[in-house]
Amino acid sequence: MAKDFRHFCHQDNPKPGHAWLWAGPERVVINLMTQEPAPDNKAHPGKATAHNVNHALKELRTIIEQEKISSVALPKLATGVGGLDWDEVEPLIESQLGDLGIPVIVYVAYDKDTKAAEPV
Repeated sequence: MAKDFRHFCHQDNPKPGHAWLWAGPERVVINLMTQEPAPDNKAHPGKATAHNVNHALKELRTIIEQEKISSVALPKLATGVGGLDWDEVEPLIESQLGDLGIPVIVYVAYDKDTKAAEPV
């Protein structure tokens, strides 16, 4: 997947606020572009914005509906390296995905080297 994503980025130069779908034999992974692009190949991407998160979540919803995806799991989107506050991001997730009628699991805690607790 990582190799495919790098290839996609080099070919298409994705814009912030968009989504990229990768389908493997057992799961689908959708990358959301929430951060501003790096100014050049040697720099790190910029910070995430609420506008980019909201737009990427809209694209995610479209993909979920088109592909008939039956559940979604998300991290605390754009709050780590992206630099946004969870209190700003959580309502965007609820607004864009809350009425899909499928399980939307948000993993809000991360413990290095510890498997996340799956909801029952």
